Amino acid sequence: SVTAEGTDQDTPAATFVGSSSSEVFHMVDCHSARRIKEFNRVEYASIEDARSDGRRPAECCRPGP
Repeated sequence: SVTAEGTDQDTPAATFVGSSSSEVFHMVDCHSARRIKEFNRVEYASIEDARSDGRRPAECCRPGP
């Protein structure tokens, strides 16, 4: 996973985000994702990255195929 503090030009922009206090991930433009506080925000470049971190797709925005 890529944290907001650890981003650089070589890191792809986050497409999915999760909260450090939950087990789900959202599409970055989901209304629920926008409510995640910056200090809890965990960013992912791909669904595979989020799943490998032990997260499942959120039901509100249903990211993924």
